[in-house]
Amino acid sequence: MIKKLRYKFILIALVSVFTTLTLIMGSVNVLNYHKVTQNADNLLQILVDNDGKFPIGQRPDEEGAPFDQNEGFVGPAPDNYNEETPYESRYFSVTLVGQDVQTTNTEQIQAVDQQQATTYARQVYQQDRISGFINNYRYKIEKDGENTTIYFLDCTRTLDAFYSFLLISVLVSLIGFLIVCFLIVLASRRVTRPVAESYEKQKQFVTDAGHEIKTPLAIIQADLDVLDLEGINNEWLQDIRFQTKRLSSLTQDLIFLSKMEETNTFSMKEFSLSDTVQGIARSFESRARMEDKKYTYEIEPDLTIQGDQQRIEQLISLLLDNAFKYSYTQGEIRLDVKEKGKKKRIQVYNTTESISRKNLPYLFDRFYRIDSSRSRQTGGSGIGLSVAQAIVEAHKGTITATTEDEKSLLMEIVL
Repeated sequence: MIKKLRYKFILIALVSVFTTLTLIMGSVNVLNYHKVTQNADNLLQILVDNDGKFPIGQRPDEEGAPFDQNEGFVGPAPDNYNEETPYESRYFSVTLVGQDVQTTNTEQIQAVDQQQATTYARQVYQQDRISGFINNYRYKIEKDGENTTIYFLDCTRTLDAFYSFLLISVLVSLIGFLIVCFLIVLASRRVTRPVAESYEKQKQFVTDAGHEIKTPLAIIQADLDVLDLEGINNEWLQDIRFQTKRLSSLTQDLIFLSKMEETNTFSMKEFSLSDTVQGIARSFESRARMEDKKYTYEIEPDLTIQGDQQRIEQLISLLLDNAFKYSYTQGEIRLDVKEKGKKKRIQVYNTTESISRKNLPYLFDRFYRIDSSRSRQTGGSGIGLSVAQAIVEAHKGTITATTEDEKSLLMEIVL
């Protein structure tokens, strides 16, 4: 249990760190990419406004004075535009009428000739998008009547810088995540140590107390047998005998659960599940007649399983006993054992006076009882289903409790 707690702590911590790093680095890189495309679109808009050329001159001053240039600047200059931008930028444009090329301007770029520019323009035209990327070129489409002019801006340097930052951020995040993983694994031992020590003391107390209680219980039982041989028998002695058996059973269950948490001592062998359950099911027929309850069972033949036969017998007995205890007179109890694919499914159904769906998640908790007064009448201790769950989990199976109408309970085991 402590190992599971530690692994769960490590998993939750690592998932939290990974999610946080992913959100931070993802947000930073998304904003960075958005900035790259925004800057490119701003420069393309200058080309659109100025007939495919960058104006030469000085950037407007803070008061918004006209742009001092030689070729007439149209529109405000963006933040990323300065006097060096016309000389640093590589761009070209193509004007189309339909699919036919009218003009091509590749004077400001050496990496693209007129044929490549035409190819890019036709590809972009067919995509039916106003702007986007084709290779490392950001484009923007401007329509004027029948003419369609496509402006391209070379974003190789900015995209390379973006991809370099992306790679570095991923590597740094990965290294940071691995370091945090190492620290969390080391810290997990220290964090769970107090819980582990407390839990070990608790288990040891339960085991020691259980063994200590066995001796006086055995003496009380022996004394009762002596009194019975001497012919002394009354309602008080019968009540002592009943409560002694109940306490003895509870002690054995607590010791069993304590040992189960320390180590799985089951003897796993292949045996006939059908025959085992059949024998247990038949033993409850007389109880059903005595308590005036409708009891049926259907067991698919020739089912085998790898497990501890004695513990499976205990499991079926616990579930059927629980069903009988909490069903009313003339109530219905049903046991079904069938094959479900490669797995075996065991279902125990019983009608009951009332059971709320909100109580179902707590049924397998130790000493949990929906109705304490009802449990005292039936001799329930609230630990039987905890033992059943421990047996199922030791066989790598699952056990669930469901109710359709809050007037019945279905226990389903899949092994």
